[in-house]
Amino acid sequence: MGLKFSEHTINGEKISTTIYTLDTKKYGSSFEDIKKEIVKNNGEVEVTAHQVEIPYSEIGKYIKRFEVFTTNEFSKNIRKLIIEE
Repeated sequence: MGLKFSEHTINGEKISTTIYTLDTKKYGSSFEDIKKEIVKNNGEVEVTAHQVEIPYSEIGKYIKRFEVFTTNEFSKNIRKLIIEE
């Protein structure tokens, strides 16, 4: 369902990761089944959070494809973000 990364060390040896999962017995295992259950429950969903610390050197073993966009606390005050490419 979701993935959160955080880094709180100075030496940068490992990344703290939170993996959010859905109960497939309750929501189903296909994208369409899960989507239907979420809509049926008025957008409310229960997830389980799993805390894991992964050394940077091992990230590729667990996560094959990802794209991350992150900001710092400044983003709390930004109402419109304009990105030039």
